[in-house]
Order: sequence, then structure tokens, then C-alpha cells
Amino acid sequence: MNWSRAKSVLIIIFILLNVVLGYFNYLRPYRVMEATMGDDAALAAIRDQLLQEKITLLQSIPHEVHKTGSLNLITATEMKQNTANLFSGLDSQTTACTIPNGLVYYTVTAGQEQAVLSACGLLTYTNGMAVIEANTPLISYEFACSVAKNFLHERLGYNISGYRLQTQKAANELGSSQKIIWCRSYEGYALYDVSLEMTVVGSRVASFTLNPYRITGETSPAQWTATAADILLRLPEDEYIRNLRDQALAAGENWLVIKEIEFGYFSFFSSAESGAAQPVWRVLLQDNREIYFDAFTAQRLFYR
Repeated sequence: MNWSRAKSVLIIIFILLNVVLGYFNYLRPYRVMEATMGDDAALAAIRDQLLQEKITLLQSIPHEVHKTGSLNLITATEMKQNTANLFSGLDSQTTACTIPNGLVYYTVTAGQEQAVLSACGLLTYTNGMAVIEANTPLISYEFACSVAKNFLHERLGYNISGYRLQTQKAANELGSSQKIIWCRSYEGYALYDVSLEMTVVGSRVASFTLNPYRITGETSPAQWTATAADILLRLPEDEYIRNLRDQALAAGENWLVIKEIEFGYFSFFSSAESGAAQPVWRVLLQDNREIYFDAFTAQRLFYR
């Protein structure tokens, strides 16, 4: 072996490695760090305080603190082509309607299938043949996911690589229909209201709604956010949470059950060609109700 040459190669490799590490450690700002919330006793104290208020959390408390800003969103331009793909090879009819502000939306129909492409690019689809009947087979969530993915690929020609599947809202039991939700994501975190929602009945897609926004980056200086612990400690003081807890107790439940607390973004989708999404913490209850908190101020924004 030529040790002199091997030594030179190793030196070059270490130099390149140091350059890469230097980029990620110094030039690229840290985006996520672990929160300093004390030891396990401190986390247990948070849980105990929630339990005293008859609130329980099914997951471990996230430690992450996120550094981020608002996200810039623009309307995707390929929706017309996706709509054309959807009805390719079918005997379809297209009608255009101009609304009072001068914008145009389109309705495309073929048999019992119909798609509406709104003026802002929101695409909705329904299939009158996909209905629940006595002989409709029971399907699993996983089977419904495969049906939905095949539909998106073969009929719509739509790529969901920039989306995140919302498995926390999945149905755990077999049913005649299943609802599948994908959300746009940024650095792995969901943009909750920029979504692709599909309902599968038997082996057919019965409906879907596709939000046209896509993410182009951040628009405001990055800031460190509040922690999940900050949000959880505020819950017993929140009037809406207290009302839900009291309703649960009155119904014979022992607790108000929180299924998940998760960091993400919310855009408050509008009809504009561009928009912004702000960082939020989402509290997901056992019945899939969602409560959103501002990730910077830890104040409750809204619920749905």
C-alpha cells in the first residue's frame, strides 16, 4: 500500500468533513434544541399538576424548543393540470363560473364524478358511486392509504413527497370508510391546514380536498418558541379546556384525555395567491378535537 498517498487522501477527507461540520454547527443556525426542564422529577411534577386538574397526557412531554419564523406560502400552479389528469380519457364536461369579484372557478363532471377547482386553486372531488351500502366491505386504515396513494398517482398525477401523513387521527378499527389526511410539512413539521384529505369507501375514493398552497421558506427572523411544558402548564387555566374537562367528568369519564401535543404550523388559509403560516403547538384530544396555541406567546389561538 502507498502510505503516503493514503495519508494524503485521509487528510483531504478530514478537511472536507470539518468543512461540512463547520457549516452545520456555525453557519447554519440551530433550529431545534433540547429544553432545559430539569430532571424526570420536574416532568413528573407537570404530569401530577395536570392529573390534579383531571387532565392526562398519553404521550411523553416533548423536550424540543424550536427556532423558526413564519412561513411564506404561494398557490401551486399545477392544479389545472392535475384536474385535467383526473378526467383524462373520460367523457367529461367543464363549466366555468365567474364570481362577483371577477375570479373564475371550474366544475368538471364525468358520470357520477365531479371536481370543482375554485378561483383560489382549492380542488374538491366527489364520486357518487362510492357510497356505503349493505355489501360495502370493511377496510383497514392501511388498505385505505394504499387506495388513496394509487388514486393520487394514477388518476391525479400528484406527488405527495412534501407531505406528512397524520396517523394520530387514523381510525384504529375496520370500517366501511376511512379518512386519510396528509399535511404539507416544513423540515418535518406539519402545516396543519394545508392538507390533502381523502375519504375511501370500500375500494374507491369517495372524496378528497386538496389545498393549493406550497411552502417557499421563512419570511420573518427566526425566534425560539415556547416549550410543550409551557403549553401544558397553561391548560388548567384555559376556560375552554376547563369546560371540556367538566363535560368529560359529567359524562362519567375520569379525565380529559390529551392524545398528543405537537409542534407545527397553521396558515389560516385564504383565497389569496400568497399567504403565511405561523408556528403553533397543537393539542389533540382523544376525540380528535384540536386546540392550537401560539408557539411564541403560548396563548390559545382557536380550536376546531
